[in-house]
Amino acid sequence: MSTTNKPRLRLTIDAGWDEEDDVSESSQATTSSLDCRNIDGQGYVKLPKTGTEMKGPNKSGFAPIWGFEMVPTSNVSSYVRSYEPPAQLGSPGSWTPVHKWLKDCLNNHQQCSKHINTNYRPTRLVEIINSTTVRVVEHLDAKACPAYASFSHCWGQAKTLKLLQTNKVELQNGMEIATLPASYKEALDVMVGFGIKFIWIDSLCIIQDSKDDWRAEAATMCDVYRNSLLNISACAAAENSESSFQNRDTGTIRPMEITPKWRGIRNERFLVTNTDIWMQEVEESPLYRRSWVLQEARLSTRNLCLTRNQLWWGCRGGTFCETWPDGLPNDMDNAKGRERSSASGQTFTHFMWCSLVEKYTTCGMTVLSDRMIAIAGLATAYHEDFVGDEYVAGMWRSQLPQSLCWVAGPDEMVPMKYRTTEYRAPSWSWASVEGGVYFHHTRYGPDGNHPTSVCDVLDIKLSTVGPSPYGEVTGGCLQLRAPLAEVEVGDEALRFQGADGDFQHIPGTAEDLDQERWNFDQYTSVVLDEYTSYIEAMISHISAPAIDLSKSVDFNGTKRLTKVAEKWTKADGRLFCAPIIEWDSPEGSEGAGIILVLPKSGPVECYQRVGSFRWKGDKVQNHLHGLKRRQFNII
Repeated sequence: MSTTNKPRLRLTIDAGWDEEDDVSESSQATTSSLDCRNIDGQGYVKLPKTGTEMKGPNKSGFAPIWGFEMVPTSNVSSYVRSYEPPAQLGSPGSWTPVHKWLKDCLNNHQQCSKHINTNYRPTRLVEIINSTTVRVVEHLDAKACPAYASFSHCWGQAKTLKLLQTNKVELQNGMEIATLPASYKEALDVMVGFGIKFIWIDSLCIIQDSKDDWRAEAATMCDVYRNSLLNISACAAAENSESSFQNRDTGTIRPMEITPKWRGIRNERFLVTNTDIWMQEVEESPLYRRSWVLQEARLSTRNLCLTRNQLWWGCRGGTFCETWPDGLPNDMDNAKGRERSSASGQTFTHFMWCSLVEKYTTCGMTVLSDRMIAIAGLATAYHEDFVGDEYVAGMWRSQLPQSLCWVAGPDEMVPMKYRTTEYRAPSWSWASVEGGVYFHHTRYGPDGNHPTSVCDVLDIKLSTVGPSPYGEVTGGCLQLRAPLAEVEVGDEALRFQGADGDFQHIPGTAEDLDQERWNFDQYTSVVLDEYTSYIEAMISHISAPAIDLSKSVDFNGTKRLTKVAEKWTKADGRLFCAPIIEWDSPEGSEGAGIILVLPKSGPVECYQRVGSFRWKGDKVQNHLHGLKRRQFNII
């Protein structure tokens, strides 16, 4: 969208809970179909087995910032001012702007077309036979299938038609469109509007009761979405039985045109629009709360979003909508899903990976075992930018050891964090924890400098299902050489063993002097990885017989024991701390590390991560520098 030096005005209004409301709201218990406080006499915690069993508190957090922007009409084209959005999808002219966006992208966006392999076709597609019938087809080439669309949607709780081993022939013979879920029919309407005959829909193009087929097709997600002509996203449909695009008030789509009578503003016409329009209509839609869609949206070269209010288009050439059919003004275009391809240098791309993981881990996942698979396509795409790097259980070898210092503490939205009963990833990987994780200081120091490593990564061994490094992980072992010391954790701080055998805080630190650590320049701060919905810290570990790490790191079938941290004793296992990184800040020396457990009942001499810690001050640094460096394994 063209801009000039004409003035643009912006007003934002902040709104949040007042202090009294914040306290009363945060004290309310969360609702969960399985009470996480259901603890037996030994202090062991029973955990949910599926993602739908874990729910956050009712509190929605701070209200989002609301604001509007005034853009001089002289800065926008006559098309923006004259466009009349239709009331319904399928009305005459409904596809006019989308045809314009697609044509412009195909003809002018080299950065979009260069990523597409025009000869690629998925294993299976759904073909439109006529106005009433579709069918599943297999192994088409580019001649038989000139182009195809892909589809992003929420399955939800509604009954979904699935491709199974028992009905494969039936679906290949044909399905009545009238029997399909509402969101599927809506996607087919879009295809008809574009003259597209083929579409990839996960539930109909992957054999849902075949693990082998599911794994094979999941490994192709990067190609499926990247090479589709466009991806249709049913953003506003919370489940398949709903439609996204319904009757709408077109008056809320077109920007309001006004002539303000404000002192200091000359007599000029302005368009008034919501500054957070993308965030509110797309990013906060039901679809974008799914972990899978994060991969689908970012892999898609072109993404057509059906929101409750209007049509959106996103590609590497920009972000467009019916409010701004010529493209969002640059400072309003916060649709950040495509910057990975234009990023220069691996440092920035690694930064974006950390940001992506933070977003991904806060999204919903109905099947918890999908956590690694649902990000595999993105990892495949990112690997193209990480020349010579190695993907290891959700992280990148070149970013170790600092990436080990991820933080998984409780937050307001979903206080509960836990490791699943079934093995999913090594404890040193963020993927082992269900719930949001954050990298914070692990990416850069406060002044933008990389942290300095105080340990060495000696070896990494991973076992995956199949040859792909991006698939399901069945075991992993990380070998470090690092400072290591036995500790106790109390009052969210570290206590080290003294010469007399007692555990004490480091002399001169905030916890030693009983000071508020955040107002003090010497402290240690511990955050465990797992918490109940009542924000009770937990410690868990896999329990297995001794294993030979040189031959096997497969932990499938192992059992996980989880216990409330307050009831953890040395009879359960010994706790250790391992400093990992440090950096200099204007306030002094700082650093971070991980908390490990050596369980009594686990594999011999194999530590497991149970938390992270951060420290500040020269007294702490001197103490940590004095720790003996050891070589050890983390599983």
